[in-house]
Amino acid sequence: MSFDPIPYDKSAALIHFLIVFGSSMLLAVLFCFLLDFLTRICSGVFQYFSGEGTFSTKLRKIPFFDAIKYIFTSAGEAITSILLSIGDFFVQMVHLSCRRIWSLSVLTIRESLRQKILYVFIIFAVLFMFAGWFLSGTADRPDLQVQSYIDFVLKAISWLVIPIMLLLACWSLPEDIRLRTIHTVVTKPAYRIEIVLGRMLGFTLLGSVILVVMGAVGYIWIERQVADIEQNKAVASATENEDSEEEPEEEEVSLLVSKVPLYGEISFTDREGAPTALGINVGDVWMFRSYIEGA
Repeated sequence: MSFDPIPYDKSAALIHFLIVFGSSMLLAVLFCFLLDFLTRICSGVFQYFSGEGTFSTKLRKIPFFDAIKYIFTSAGEAITSILLSIGDFFVQMVHLSCRRIWSLSVLTIRESLRQKILYVFIIFAVLFMFAGWFLSGTADRPDLQVQSYIDFVLKAISWLVIPIMLLLACWSLPEDIRLRTIHTVVTKPAYRIEIVLGRMLGFTLLGSVILVVMGAVGYIWIERQVADIEQNKAVASATENEDSEEEPEEEEVSLLVSKVPLYGEISFTDREGAPTALGINVGDVWMFRSYIEGA
């Protein structure tokens, strides 16, 4: 078993993402194709039997080849419709305009701001104003206090940003249809895929800005809280050193520094002090847990 850190292969990760994403899209297309295929077949059969007379009478009088013809006609219409949709998609992809997409994304951001989405910052500020009252504890260890502060900031950002962006993305299109503002967009010389990409880009930029602002505020708040904890800890350590008349301890690392592993090399020597390749095998599966013989 090796403890050496494995470098992150970005190219392999990108290839794996493309394979998974492409496979998912292919399965979605095949499912839609099958669903449309079956729907059109059932629709064709229903139209054939929807005339006058009972179902049993028509079933006895219907020629077999006519039924087969209706089925294949419906299947052909389904395949033609899907192929035309795929062709239209590639045509729209070729004629994409970054300017139109950016304009639609700016329009999306403006519409979101009109819906008072920035009120989330007020809730965020209120949480931070009173968080210190409930999270600070003199009996807790400093590292546990810092961990509680970090957990609070991360959860506050997640619980505020994710629901708001989900509701905003879900209710944006129905609200445009209700207010009839969607007609001012679809009547412009813009493709449907550009409208979708503009919406996605607008929501992504808006969510990213909110996330960056909240993250910066949360980081500053944590820094202030940690500074107070470290100051109190330093005062307590100085008081203990004065009482015990001992030498002051070395300067400690900041509480915000995570646990960083220190890697080293191990060597073995026998009882006479001569270097050996391995220690004494004690029957463990992992050889690095071998027994080191004492002098």
